[in-house]
Amino acid sequence: MFSGIIERKSKVVEVSRQGGGADVVVNLDLQEDLALGESVAFDGVCLTVIDWNREKNLAKFHLSSETLEKSHFKNVQVGQYLNVERALRLSDRLSGHYVQGHVDGCATLIAVTTIDQTYELKFQLPEALVRYTVTKGSIAIQGVSLTINSLEGNMISIRVIPHTWDVTSLSSLKVGDLVNIEVDVLAKYVERMMGHA
Repeated sequence: MFSGIIERKSKVVEVSRQGGGADVVVNLDLQEDLALGESVAFDGVCLTVIDWNREKNLAKFHLSSETLEKSHFKNVQVGQYLNVERALRLSDRLSGHYVQGHVDGCATLIAVTTIDQTYELKFQLPEALVRYTVTKGSIAIQGVSLTINSLEGNMISIRVIPHTWDVTSLSSLKVGDLVNIEVDVLAKYVERMMGHA
């Protein structure tokens, strides 16, 4: 479980594709150790540590074919920076919202504009995800907990403050880029319960 509050950006240093999946090595630059089997979210995708080189600060993760299909990791490249969040501890403050690290699909960045020292980003969502969105509701984009500022058809806009812009990979996005989307899991549970009422 995660909160969508990004801890750092880390660089991909190796990508090896095999079969339908891939292994990715990331330079985490951590001051503390990772445990094998630990969960870490990269751009909102929950991945499991399968190897950890403490001396070099390199962690290795396997991406299944489903992860590649559902996320932007199908296009992951060496040198790319990813948003990083380690799993929540029970003692952590929940500053964002509940994020599982289970990406629902990808959206496309349509526009970026500057408004009153903030950045407005507009995304085109897949039609299947629109029903889980509401104005002022929560959404995770690239693993970042954000608030939907406006909603029109399958287009959403969000506002990003300068701090979030600086410490996450959102600032490196270009129009046309795919981003990982996780809708609020509570909306999916409500839909499921209402369908069986």
